[in-house]
Amino acid sequence: MFIKSMLINKSSVLIAALVSIVLAGCDNNDNHSKKNKEGKNNSETPTVKMQTYEVTLTNLTTNQPLSPPVVILHDDGYAAFTEGEPATAGLEALAEGGVTSELIREIQIYSGSIDYALGSVIQPGSSIRLTIGTDIKAPKLTVASMLENTNDAFTGIGAYDLGSMVSAQSIVVNGPVWDSGTEINDELASTIPGPASGGQGFNRERLEIPDKVTFHQGVLTKAQGLSQSVLNESHRFDQPTIRINITKI
Repeated sequence: MFIKSMLINKSSVLIAALVSIVLAGCDNNDNHSKKNKEGKNNSETPTVKMQTYEVTLTNLTTNQPLSPPVVILHDDGYAAFTEGEPATAGLEALAEGGVTSELIREIQIYSGSIDYALGSVIQPGSSIRLTIGTDIKAPKLTVASMLENTNDAFTGIGAYDLGSMVSAQSIVVNGPVWDSGTEINDELASTIPGPASGGQGFNRERLEIPDKVTFHQGVLTKAQGLSQSVLNESHRFDQPTIRINITKI
């Protein structure tokens, strides 16, 4: 009887141990992450791959140097400019004098996702190439550069969608000329900052009415009847004024 009892007890212990092992393998904690059919952890935040773009900018004008451009990759929430809306202080500084510091400050305090790169002056007929990267899944591209022999004209594109581009793909976009609406287009020697006269550039006190970004109607010369204009026929421009070649690396 004693031997039989010991056997029964040992069996009970063995069964209890097996039950404990099985229960230990069962997770009843709802806070633990769950896995899908592919074995991926659904609770993990997907990692967005860094995307790199090569942006080549070409000046299509005859005698309008383009100020150092700002190339921006951003999310849906950002807008450097909007047609029909007033220019920001940063855009005003860029459009009147080719000054980028104020626009960069606006970019840096923006609370959303944004990256930017700066270029150098683009002489007529010349090109520059910039490389810019971002971890934004479907970025928008904005480019802005002043036509230096104007009062407040700038060229570029706003919030161009790059979300559908694939690796090694290239696209070409042409940028029109915009009037920032922050300065009267008097074309005086004292208000044209480019090599045509070397006048004053950015001045926050000057204000054109209505104060809004519009499509630029072109410059006037003395030959066209604007007697005070410091510009000549070589400073006139056709649309577009900048070619933007974008390659996703």
